[in-house]
Formats: sequence, structure tokens, C-alpha cells
Amino acid sequence: MASAILHNLAVVLACVAVAGPLARAEWVTRAPRLAVVLWQLVLMAALLSVPASLLGVGLAGHPGSLVVRVWRWCAGGYPDLPMWRTVFVAAGLLVLAVIAIAVLVGHVRVALARRRHRMLLDLVGRSDPGCRGAVVLDHPTLAAYCLPGQRPTVVVTAGALRGLRGDELAAVLAHERAHLVERHDLVVLMFTVFAGLVRIRRLAVMRDAVALLMELCADDRAARQHGRHVLAAALLRFAGVAPMRPPGALAAAGADVLVRVRRLRSLPPPLPMAVRVAIVSGGLLLFATPLSLALWPA
Repeated sequence: MASAILHNLAVVLACVAVAGPLARAEWVTRAPRLAVVLWQLVLMAALLSVPASLLGVGLAGHPGSLVVRVWRWCAGGYPDLPMWRTVFVAAGLLVLAVIAIAVLVGHVRVALARRRHRMLLDLVGRSDPGCRGAVVLDHPTLAAYCLPGQRPTVVVTAGALRGLRGDELAAVLAHERAHLVERHDLVVLMFTVFAGLVRIRRLAVMRDAVALLMELCADDRAARQHGRHVLAAALLRFAGVAPMRPPGALAAAGADVLVRVRRLRSLPPPLPMAVRVAIVSGGLLLFATPLSLALWPA
């Protein structure tokens, strides 16, 4: 029982310790999708380990898996549990409830923000034969972004139509459609929710790192269709321009646009398969530890 609690605490410390080095690692630009998977495993491992540690302390000494013990406690199966243990159990359940509520509220807020912006686009947006499938906003700023959700929408400004060549515009639109098809917004939202909920610098680092990786994934998909140098030239035109990104949207350019341009112009070699396997194995081990401890009978 004590070993399970220590293992969960060790996972929390491991997740905190790995966040900084992973955000600064150079290999992530060579395998952005793999890095995103690893970030998600780190986040889920931490989210499982924190309440599991609290629940494990509160329900220590009772048989059965942690899930079974929590169920019994909720059903009144431990009437003689000391008060200090009850406090730990209640704290663990409170953490789980806060996580669930934060995710739900985050999704609702983003959905409402996107709905309001779509209503605005219905009023002021227009179509253009030069960019089929996108909404054109009459604004002089060079900008392009997408609104995921039930009615996925790609938006470009009149400034982008004037400032981009035909092939560059097609590459930018492909970048935005990649966000929509692969639902990158759902990944970014999870990290954004918890960075806002628990204002710890490491969570903000994780959010920013994942947001950049999502842009790299969209870059790769667009570059396969239109060429890396074309997309790099298009992104370079956004450099120095204040990004236009409504709440809940994913924009084509931002603070990291020059990093992405350099990567597109000199594509780094792919990671060896052995390294990929080692990274995935480490992430799965990190995530499987709290999960197995919660399901395995004590």
C-alpha cells in the first residue's frame, strides 16, 4: 500500500522534472507528433497520480484496488475511517471533480466564443473565388486562422489575399485545414485549461510547447501538399505582423513563426526508430504506473 503511494508521488515528481527538459529538447522538431503524444502522456500521468496519492493515503490498509475502495467509501463501506483519512479521501475526490469541471467549463467557454465569432463572420464575412472554402474578412491586416468545432471555418483577411501569392495562399489554407482535420484544438485546449487552473510555470511551458508542436504538425501536412519552401515563404510574410487570433481559434502565424520558417527551410532528419520506441515506451510506462496502481488490487 505504501509502495503504491510512493510510486504515485514519484510519477508526479517525474512529470514535473521532465517538463522543462522536454520543452527545451531539440528532437521534438524532428518528430512533433511523437512529442505531442509524449506531452499528453505526461499530463495524464500527472492528473491521475495527484488524486490517486491522496486517495491512497486516505484508504490505506483496506483490501481491493483503489477504484474499488473509493467506490466502497462513497457507498458508506468504511464508517470507522479516522477523520484525517476522510479528509485525504475527500481531497482526492475534490481534485478529480475540479479536473472534470475545469475541462467541461473550458470546452463550453471555447464553444461559446467560437459561436459568437461565427455569428460575426456570418454578418461581415464574404466568399472569394481565389480561396474557395474560406471566409474572407475585409481587414487590412495580413492574417489567417481557423475556427474548429461543429462548423469548422477557415478565415483569411483581405490583407492576406493582397499580401500572398496564389501558391502561398494555398499553402496557408492547407495549414489551417490541417488544424481542422486533425482537431489540434482539442489537444491545445487541455493544456490551456490546466495552465489557467493551476498557475504553475511548468504548466504554462507545457501549453506553449504543445501549441508550437501543433503548428509544426500542421506545417508538415501543408508542406507535403504545397512544398516546404512555398509554405516557408508564406509564413515569412507574417513575421512582424501582430497575429489576429480570436478566442478559440488557431492562427497561421504567431511568435514562433521564424522558428517554423527555419525548420521548413532546413528540415531536420527523422528520429531513428530505436529512439522513437524508447520515447514511446517511457511515456507509456509513466502513464501506466498510476493507472495500473489504481486498478490493481492492493
